[in-house]
Amino acid sequence: MALFADKTARNPFRLQSREERLEEQVPKRHPDARHTASVAFFPWTTENSTTLWNSYAEKEPTVKAHWARVLKDFQGVYAVAVRRTIRILNVSRLANETVAHTVELDSPDNAEDKDGVPYDQHSAIRAIAWAMDANTIPFRPLLLIAASSVLHVYDVIRQCSVGCVKGHGGEITSVVVFPQYPHQACTTSRDYSTRFYNLSFGARYILPDLPRPPQGSDHFCGPPFGMPARAREDSSDSPGELPPDVEGVGNGKCMGVLWGPIAGREELPGGRLRRTRIGGHNGSVLSADFHPMWRNLIATCGVDNAVKIWRFPSQLPWPDEKNPRWFRQQLPIFSSTGIHDARVVSIRWVNDDILLSESTTDLHKVSAQASQPLERRTFVLWQCLIIDREATEEGQPPPEPVYEDIAESTSYRVISSCDVDVPVGAQTHVDLSGSTVLLLVPTYEGVHIYNIAHHFPSPRAPKFPRALLEARRLAQDKDRQSDEYRHYARLQREEDEQRYARRSPESGHWKLGLNGEGESRKLKMHQQFLACCTMSPDMRYVVAASIAGDVYVWSSD
Repeated sequence: MALFADKTARNPFRLQSREERLEEQVPKRHPDARHTASVAFFPWTTENSTTLWNSYAEKEPTVKAHWARVLKDFQGVYAVAVRRTIRILNVSRLANETVAHTVELDSPDNAEDKDGVPYDQHSAIRAIAWAMDANTIPFRPLLLIAASSVLHVYDVIRQCSVGCVKGHGGEITSVVVFPQYPHQACTTSRDYSTRFYNLSFGARYILPDLPRPPQGSDHFCGPPFGMPARAREDSSDSPGELPPDVEGVGNGKCMGVLWGPIAGREELPGGRLRRTRIGGHNGSVLSADFHPMWRNLIATCGVDNAVKIWRFPSQLPWPDEKNPRWFRQQLPIFSSTGIHDARVVSIRWVNDDILLSESTTDLHKVSAQASQPLERRTFVLWQCLIIDREATEEGQPPPEPVYEDIAESTSYRVISSCDVDVPVGAQTHVDLSGSTVLLLVPTYEGVHIYNIAHHFPSPRAPKFPRALLEARRLAQDKDRQSDEYRHYARLQREEDEQRYARRSPESGHWKLGLNGEGESRKLKMHQQFLACCTMSPDMRYVVAASIAGDVYVWSSD
């Protein structure tokens, strides 16, 4: 479906439904709490389900019939999470209402406030994602719920929890499911790591030990992130299983970790060596995305202004107890802090070698009304130039790593960049369902939709800074008050102003208003702003939610 194929295309979306919560139903929020909301559509349709598990659902007649029934029941279904409440709804009023229900995450008996922030706010749901249970026929839709540092696995059909996985040492920031194998997922966290899970294994399943490397070389043997590989001798649990208080219970087993705090060496005078942090992220990891074609590549980003691309062992389509393939990866194949100048909050593969990453500044811009703080988001569309070299077929040995790409790579090309003002903390959405790449941005007045091909500014050819380099050479070892140094400082300031000048998107984007007629109507004060938005896989609906739990649905029918 070619939605928004040209600049003159008419905006087909109109407000279909609006579910606003009453003011007395909205609890008082602590000023220090991070206000978040998440929304996610059931991502599979009859068109894109043919790629699941190597077309397994299409090859088996019995499985195909069951899978068609699941697709019919969950067409147009989406989940909205606010604080510790999840609502599963359907965009169609005539749909099967048995799917729609509300889920409340239970608070532990010892739940306490943290720094004055109520428990239901500092331990609120930060991310949700749809997955599949590959151990049952028909496949059951699962909802992955990240709250604090715990990943909950919820069975939507049976309406019960089937797993609770622990392991992260910090708050989970995002959840991503493998597109072709939806029983595999990964989470990013503020503990500087990215963890991979296989939902077909139980959390108490014992992984075999990895073979030790040759003596004298660095190694990271043992389970991922220090998790025990074998049950304790004094445990009364069943043989071959971990105690329930180790990694969790039910479905979901951590199969690997991307984390490299000590990954390189730097030579010092006197022949001494010093370890350097060039491997993993030096701060919280905020987002990740699997490669759409190569199932052993993933991109991550974080607060250290870095974007990284990792190669990890290719996971099997189905669980194999004889060869579980768990791993710990400490070196990326690509790492760069030159694409963004601030923390990178999201990253997305657009095609095989082009990515769209998003950064945000710490300084908040206040609009005409002081009650509407905004922050500037910088979207950069760039091409990674090493994918053809690094992408290998399964079973082939990977190429030798290049130190320059691991430490600080320049093997990329910026295609375009654009700045957009967004409410503080709001989550944007990139839709790749059709032939166009659409960017959805929630605002105070509704949702704005941009076509990246039409509304992102065209790239400008960079000029070689010959005069700046010459002035820098002349200013070396000169006093700051000298004419040479002042000339160099002036040229450097002009170069920075040109490089960091704001580049707004071109006009003509679509605006989805809150009253359905395109007029500007801001949310009430207690509702604050639309915190998240998404588009259905058939590109017929747009859903947005506010931090108070209000849900808006736009339809193109």
